[in-house]
Amino acid sequence: MSASSRSLADAIRAFDAQQLAVLLRARPDLTQPRPLDLSELIERLSARASTLAGP
Repeated sequence: MSASSRSLADAIRAFDAQQLAVLLRARPDLTQPRPLDLSELIERLSARASTLAGP
């Protein structure tokens, strides 16, 4: 997360396509089922189970 990001959501929203692809390759569990939008992906990343499953 960059110093200018105020939250995880801000940081993820600032990702470019390549950074997002790296995240999803590292955490394929976030893509099942396919998130409908970036907000849903951020919710999954913020969930306690997701933070425990991190890389």
